[in-house]
Amino acid sequence: MGAGGRILRQLCHHREMAADTLPAAGWYADGSTVGVRRWFDGTAWTEHTRPDLETPPISSEHSFDSRFSTTASTSAFGSSVPSRLGLALSPADSEAREAAFLQHRVGEARRVRRGAIGAFCSAVVLLVVTSGISLALHSPDELWAAGGLGAGYLVWRATRDYGRASFRGAPRLSPVSLALAVLVLVAAIALFVAVPIEAAHQASHALDDLTGLTGTTGLPGLPGLPVPPG
Repeated sequence: MGAGGRILRQLCHHREMAADTLPAAGWYADGSTVGVRRWFDGTAWTEHTRPDLETPPISSEHSFDSRFSTTASTSAFGSSVPSRLGLALSPADSEAREAAFLQHRVGEARRVRRGAIGAFCSAVVLLVVTSGISLALHSPDELWAAGGLGAGYLVWRATRDYGRASFRGAPRLSPVSLALAVLVLVAAIALFVAVPIEAAHQASHALDDLTGLTGTTGLPGLPGLPVPPG
C-alpha cells in the first residue's frame, strides 16, 4: 500500500509539473488559418474558434501559407503554446517515406529489368526463326533482313533498359547468367550469318554444275546437243 501511494504521488507530481509548463487557457492564433483564433483549454486544443480581430491584414505581396510556419503561438505570459500544425515530418516519418520511395524505385527497376530480359529473348527468337526460314528457302530474302534489323533493335533496347534498371537498384544478373546470355546471342548471330554463306555456297555449286555441263557439250547455252564433227 505504501509503494502504491508513492507511485500515485509521483504521477500526480509529474502531472502538476507538466501542467505548469503549459500556458493558461485562452484564445490563441490558430496557426493553420490566418485571422482565426482557437481555444486552448490549458492542456489541449479544442474545436472552438473565433475571428481574430487583432490580426492586421496581410498584403498579397507578403502573403504566405501559415501552415508551413514552424513558430509556435505565444501567449501573453510568454509561454509557448503547443503547435497543432504537425506538418514537419518527424525522423521516423522521414525514414518511412524514404523507405517507401526506395521500395517503389527498386520495384520499378525490377519491372524495367524484366522488360530488358524479355526484349533480349525476343531478339534471339527472332534471329533463330528468320534464319531457319531463310535456310529452308536457300536464300536470304526480305524476311531475313527484317529479322536482322528487328533483332538488332531489341538487343539495343535490352542493353539500355538493363543498364537503367541496374542503376536504379535492380539486382544484377550473375556472371554465369550473363555469360550464358552472350553465348546464346553469339549462336543466334552465327545462325543468322550462315544464311548468306549457305546461299553463296548454293550459288557456287549451281555455277559449277552449269560450267561442267556446257563443257561436255561444247556449245555454251545449248546443253544436251551433240558436238558437230570436226
